[in-house]
Amino acid sequence: MNCKPYLDYKESGVQWLGEVPEGWETLSLRRLIKYVKTGTTPSGAEEYHFEDGGFNWYSPSDFSDAVYLGAANRALSAEGKAEVRIFPKMTVMLVGIGATIGKVGLAANESSCNQQINAIICNGKLDPIFATYSLKTMRDFIVKCGKFTTMPIINQDESKNLILAVPPIFEQTAIADFLDRETGRIDALVAKKRRLIALLGEKRTALISRTVTCGLPADAAREFGLEPHTGFKDSGIEWLGEVPEGWEALPLRRLIKYVKTGTTPSGVEEYHFEEGGFNWYSPSDFSDAVYLGAANRALSAEGTAEVRIFPEMTVMLVGIGATIGKVGLAATESSCNQQINAIICNGKLDPIFATYYLKTMRDFIVKCGKFTTMPIINQDETKNLILTVPPLPEQTAIAAYLDRATATIDQLVTKVEAAIVRLLEYRTALITAAVTGKIDVRGKAGLDTD
Repeated sequence: MNCKPYLDYKESGVQWLGEVPEGWETLSLRRLIKYVKTGTTPSGAEEYHFEDGGFNWYSPSDFSDAVYLGAANRALSAEGKAEVRIFPKMTVMLVGIGATIGKVGLAANESSCNQQINAIICNGKLDPIFATYSLKTMRDFIVKCGKFTTMPIINQDESKNLILAVPPIFEQTAIADFLDRETGRIDALVAKKRRLIALLGEKRTALISRTVTCGLPADAAREFGLEPHTGFKDSGIEWLGEVPEGWEALPLRRLIKYVKTGTTPSGVEEYHFEEGGFNWYSPSDFSDAVYLGAANRALSAEGTAEVRIFPEMTVMLVGIGATIGKVGLAATESSCNQQINAIICNGKLDPIFATYYLKTMRDFIVKCGKFTTMPIINQDETKNLILTVPPLPEQTAIAAYLDRATATIDQLVTKVEAAIVRLLEYRTALITAAVTGKIDVRGKAGLDTD
């Protein structure tokens, strides 16, 4: 959007703010509000204090990039509401402690919050929507202002000392209306692109599942010198159904050399690790990608000497916890921790085909896992997984086809993700420019710019 600057500026007297338009003031928040108070929690936080669809009780987990707060993750019952501090509609909520310090949102309706939130009630000199947009641009500054003990904290007095660039109230409202409209357009575009990413992900998943269980499309089969499948048979596996004739349903144990879990250096000392060292995979390294990249933690020579080393083209399967069933292929020699089942294929199973196949089985693997405090699938249970396996040349062709086809989808996703980043950067820059007076949006809001 093409918005011109104001005609005249003056020094704000605030180093990080620089110049502001003539007619604007730089004021501490305490001069613009009725009060700041932290929220409260029902005594004992008993189960009966909460109910689905109840009275909004905000905590830091409810805050995002959105200006307006939605439904709280936890809502209060009538009993819970009776025990907490209630704030009026159009209260500006500022996270005052912890990892999300400085996040801000506007509670459009009457609401409550916990003690981690500073609730700011504006007076007649400050438009609450304008205030929320302004404070959103100040998060980095708020973090620096916070006192650090075990975690950053900004209390009520420090919140009141924050400096805002403040135009006349009617202009604040015009800026807020302009930003609501423009960020709404941007947010709609971002949502549309995120839906596209979700659809591409569904297409990718369906492509992999269809190909590893039904074979290549006819044109692709001919491209790889194979005859398209015309006959199918019952696989003998209830959840799978029919498979091409000539394929076998085999337990993984007949297709591999071995399955072993990884190991951890003794004592896990700092000297065991170094940036750019030998890959040591853990569940956090797994994603939707087929090939594992650089591990989040890499081993030094000393660390490598103390762990089990796996050969190139090892299939890594997460065997425990929230990410059980995630799988990735380690293309080069590597290691992993005890949460990973490392699968080394024999000459009957292409490792890339195996990785694609196991990716389609995650829900089944989760169900196969034993549950104690968390789901677990051990080495023997991993070996008992059933795969429907074509001849090795067809496995290799399927792997090559899927590498190519998924790469095309992944490239599209990368482009869409980059577009989202650009839109969000523009959104942030637009908000900052508008609330600090770097652009004049009065004409866009129907106000006189003279």
